[in-house]
Amino acid sequence: MTIYLLVREDQNQHGFVDSGVIGAFQKKEDAEARSRDEVRIERESGTRVEGQAGCPLDDWDVALRVEEHALI
Repeated sequence: MTIYLLVREDQNQHGFVDSGVIGAFQKKEDAEARSRDEVRIERESGTRVEGQAGCPLDDWDVALRVEEHALI
């Protein structure tokens, strides 16, 4: 069985990163949809999201990614 984890990383002003899983999904599409929703919410609140246009590569507050994991 394969699951998809939605991982969130928060970076503070000193460059320290805190990571956590904010969702586990059976379908990749569901994880990606939730990720898009989270990105939209963060951008609307003024948070700098990794990969956002105009945001330097190392100057972000939040990064989100979907990871695939096989359960044995």
